[in-house]
Amino acid sequence: MINKQQKKKILKLVDEGLSQNKIAELLKVSQATVGYWASEELRKKKIKTQIERFRNKSKEERSKIYKKRLEYQKKYQNYRYKHDEEFRRKQLEAVKKK
Repeated sequence: MINKQQKKKILKLVDEGLSQNKIAELLKVSQATVGYWASEELRKKKIKTQIERFRNKSKEERSKIYKKRLEYQKKYQNYRYKHDEEFRRKQLEAVKKK
């Protein structure tokens, strides 16, 4: 079990860009422990980076991304509709309510 001080240190080192293995070596804890505590922070950082990259794209590039995403969503829903009985039932109920 790690204490609050170690947790803060892990998050600080992650923010500085050190790898999980390196942090584990420095703090003498397992890589899994570092991964557990760093995962939320890394996820937030990754999402923030992805948003920034997307915002820096041109309108045409963003439009292409939206179209691909829409195609994927349609494909996924079509697959679920064909293979997932519960999903199909809910979709049909939603249509009947309209």
